[in-house]
Amino acid sequence: MLAHVDMLFVTLLVGIIHQQTVTLLVGIIHQQTVTLLVGIIHQQTVRLPVGVRRWP
Repeated sequence: MLAHVDMLFVTLLVGIIHQQTVTLLVGIIHQQTVTLLVGIIHQQTVRLPVGVRRWP
């Protein structure tokens, strides 16, 4: 009985830690991707009017 409870507790702990780790990783990757995309879009948007302005 004790072994069964212990196993259940360990499984629960591993599950919680795994979930937290995955959430953290996904959050970091998502943040990096969004930052990268925003940076690219911002760069393109800033560059576009400058390019248009150069032409007479």
